[in-house]
Amino acid sequence: MNESEKCIKVIEKFRNPEGTEWAGKPFKLLEWQKNYIRKLLDTMDERGHPRYEQSLLFLPRKQGKTTFIAALALYFLMSRKHGQIKCLAQVKEQAGILYKFVASMIRQDPYLSQRKICRIYKGNVKKIECYESDSTLEVLSSDAVGALGLNASVLLYDEICFSTSSELWDAVISGGISRKSLLAIGLSTAGWDMAGWGFQFYERAKAIMADPTLDSTFLPVIYEAPMDADWTKAQTYLDCSPTFQEIGEDAIRRIESMIATAQKDPSQLRRIRRYHLNQWIGADAVKLWIPLDKFDLCREEVVDMGGRDCWGGLDLGAVKDLTALALLFPPLDTGKYVALLKFYMPADTLAVREHEDGGAQYTSWARSGLVTATPGWCTDYNYIRNDIRLMREKYNLLGVGVDRMFNATNLIRELAEDGVNVVPMGQGAFTIVPAARELENLIEQRRLAHDGNAVLRWNFANCVGVMDECGNMKPSKKKSTGRIDGVYSLLNACALELANRQAANAPAIYF
Repeated sequence: MNESEKCIKVIEKFRNPEGTEWAGKPFKLLEWQKNYIRKLLDTMDERGHPRYEQSLLFLPRKQGKTTFIAALALYFLMSRKHGQIKCLAQVKEQAGILYKFVASMIRQDPYLSQRKICRIYKGNVKKIECYESDSTLEVLSSDAVGALGLNASVLLYDEICFSTSSELWDAVISGGISRKSLLAIGLSTAGWDMAGWGFQFYERAKAIMADPTLDSTFLPVIYEAPMDADWTKAQTYLDCSPTFQEIGEDAIRRIESMIATAQKDPSQLRRIRRYHLNQWIGADAVKLWIPLDKFDLCREEVVDMGGRDCWGGLDLGAVKDLTALALLFPPLDTGKYVALLKFYMPADTLAVREHEDGGAQYTSWARSGLVTATPGWCTDYNYIRNDIRLMREKYNLLGVGVDRMFNATNLIRELAEDGVNVVPMGQGAFTIVPAARELENLIEQRRLAHDGNAVLRWNFANCVGVMDECGNMKPSKKKSTGRIDGVYSLLNACALELANRQAANAPAIYF
């Protein structure tokens, strides 16, 4: 018997925990839950060992996620010899619910409830021992102390996308590294902090889902509605809610009621999009200069731009930081501008800066070619110079805008020697505000096409706009929650294109 079939058989002998709608009734796994268990436990690598070591199960609310975690945790407690099962939750209350559910399942089972089989600790210690398997189950919240001493064999992390730091996850993973096998599963609904580690973990799972070769040991299972999906249609909710699909008519009635409420009260829309369509629409999303859903709607397949006119923008990071180079192509017959981005960072700082910059995935971006990792601890500007040379050969590069206050004198001189039209630019309101207004309009009207560059998307997720005393809005590096180098490189290119377009259209002045 495959382990998945054993797992399914054991779980369906449990009874639903107290505090749920089906308390006391036999636990019946849904088809999507069975399929997840089968893929997780039965997929083998070339050596015949279980392939998956980590996973993200990403679901909207009301899909039975917590009871499912509790049932999995209890199965692993019974089946993994000499194991340590660690259940993590972002807050104490959630950790308490998870522990209560596992304990309730044990108490309702005639065999497990025997004193010689399982011991449920009382008091503040949320711990259960299974004498038969010689394994323990412990439930912790994100403020748990002593995590560095944990030697986990199975890790189940509830609401992982709400985590602002990877510290607890990393501590438990590193504690179990000496074990023969370690299975770590994150489960979550969409969070709100797109600059935190939880969003980084989600983005990593999305990247692996698109290209499994990035990490063949990671299983991403993501249920979410596209950002442009019609939220007024019940089918939109069913498509991303596997439990609702199986419940049927009862779920449709609940969904239609939510839609009707949101149509009467638009303030509810953000809540149902986040919790029930599983979209990253957070409480602080209004602070973003450009909401990510609008940025995502501009993504499309970009055709070969060879030979086309374009303007460049360069945002040079400090010696150990991210550098961004943008190309902006004015529209031809399609009426759309096209943006292409390249990013650079010193190879020896990738891991360090990834830990410091919330949401960054520099190491995986470098592996996939989205970030050029230059040798050493400092960005080698020769790579940027050489790429601009190559761009001049492929495109008609009309000019490159560079922050005139940044210490890039040597690079500017070298580019000028190469025949590049380098334009030193200010970064104040006179230059950036018109460019920001233009770029915002292009995105709002879906007249900017981009290829979905993940680094640029992360930059926009960090980018907060501020309004000056004249009512002008522009992105703020000081107020933003993380790096926005790609945004500013694109603004430099946009400012250059806008200034030249306005100069070309200016009427002649006669004296």
